[in-house]
Amino acid sequence: MSSSLCVILGGSPAHALPGTLDQAARLTGVPLRAGAMASDNRRYAAAGLAAIGIGMGMPGYQTPAETPERVEPDTLLAAARLLVATVWLLAQPPRA
Repeated sequence: MSSSLCVILGGSPAHALPGTLDQAARLTGVPLRAGAMASDNRRYAAAGLAAIGIGMGMPGYQTPAETPERVEPDTLLAAARLLVATVWLLAQPPRA
């Protein structure tokens, strides 16, 4: 992953999502760092919904410079691994 740590932000501390995302990152070896980025997730978090934005450090994100040939396959794969692991963890039954 050359340009990219995945970035997390948003989400209410009352939701399990940030902690689950962190656990998924540790399981997959995908490094995370908190930071600001352009994302729609803020309005969902403001409404009290669990919301996380995952950015990949791509220059020109959400601008006309965001084109398919600028996507780094390794970074996209890391984001996909992180997402799948997070969903898998959230789908597990609660421990008694």
